[in-house]
Amino acid sequence: MNMSLYKKLKVYFIYRKIIKANKSFLVDPKFNLKIDRLCRLYTVLNFPDNYGTNSESEAKTYGQQIVKKTLDDYVRSVDYLLTQVGLIEMTGLLETKRIDDYNILVVFGYSFFDTKKMANRTVFITSAITILITLFILFHK
Repeated sequence: MNMSLYKKLKVYFIYRKIIKANKSFLVDPKFNLKIDRLCRLYTVLNFPDNYGTNSESEAKTYGQQIVKKTLDDYVRSVDYLLTQVGLIEMTGLLETKRIDDYNILVVFGYSFFDTKKMANRTVFITSAITILITLFILFHK
């Protein structure tokens, strides 16, 4: 979807407002979601040893399939939760990252731009402007 930066920011603040208003609903223990400072939703999916199978050979054979199915089911259930609070069109699956053999990080967030990159740019620009103003004040006669 082609949107101007202004509209993306406007929708982001609506997204952020909805996240904050529904925080208690979103951090339900059933989903184990957490909310960071950039209003991204994240959790770590934990799998039991051998992925709940009876033997290690079954775990090697079916482990990846079990992980994929569990991850798909979890994403589907979170999508349903996001639909209930009106965030489904503004939110996307940003990252799935294997932490180790039995843990996977799952991150959902604002889908129209990378909020982490935008926050880093904002901090950099603000810092640069502050330094320039300070230098101007110190050395201006």
